[in-house]
Amino acid sequence: MFRWFVLAALVAACCVPMADAQQYDSTKDFNTLSDAGNISPTGIWSDGTTMWAADYDDDKLYAYHMSNKSRDSSKDISLSANNRPWGIWSDGTTMWVAEYNGDKIYAYTLSSKSRDSSKDITLASVNGDPIGILSNGPTMWVLDYVDYKIYAYTLSSKSRDSTKDFTLSAASNTVPWSIWSDGTTIWVVDSTASIIYAYQMSDKSRDSSKDFTLSADNGSPTGIWSNGTTMWAADYIDGKIYAYRMPSGPSGNSGPLTAQSQSFLATPPPDTTPPTVVS
Repeated sequence: MFRWFVLAALVAACCVPMADAQQYDSTKDFNTLSDAGNISPTGIWSDGTTMWAADYDDDKLYAYHMSNKSRDSSKDISLSANNRPWGIWSDGTTMWVAEYNGDKIYAYTLSSKSRDSSKDITLASVNGDPIGILSNGPTMWVLDYVDYKIYAYTLSSKSRDSTKDFTLSAASNTVPWSIWSDGTTIWVVDSTASIIYAYQMSDKSRDSSKDFTLSADNGSPTGIWSNGTTMWAADYIDGKIYAYRMPSGPSGNSGPLTAQSQSFLATPPPDTTPPTVVS
């Protein structure tokens, strides 16, 4: 039944007409997902060299080269413990995978692709509909698509930290699918609005100046991930990952990554000063 709910929400989203986003950068799109069999992409995450895309139907993380967007099946991860994967995030050592309608975030060792149940995170009962995940190292945030809320957990102890929760205040941010942050702003993609909404990390208030509207073709967005300069948004219907220039000022382009923003990346994107790897 859930499968039909997802399709209904995403198909409705793709039928909403809208102008192409000014930030859209087709030169950085990933266009080969459908050819690879990755036809239902959800969560995405990259270490700057490889982009992983979860597939809702295959229970698998597909890997692609960031440099030329081609497949790298040697880095695929078959998910042994959970099915219907959605949000994914890694610190460069462990890959965490959220299961839609699940009660746990599952952990895998990135290098061996094996399960590491010692790093699983059991979610609070109120966080029963997880979809997107994000961490800066100390804190893991888990987006709940029913509550319109982002729940926070201390990663080391796996315990709740309600002081860092977010309640999504944008009136039309009613079908949130994925989250990403640079340490200053947290972005939440909405599937039916086809907008990536921005919120301040400091006081959790809205920052509409950093919102951006997705390309009309990217009408069924799911997972998002950024290297601080480009934001990628997977599309569930197209089987494609679209690229956008990050909005951060009048030019629509972001500046160099700060130490704070690098804490959300396991490894640096190309042409940046290497940050300390989060452990």
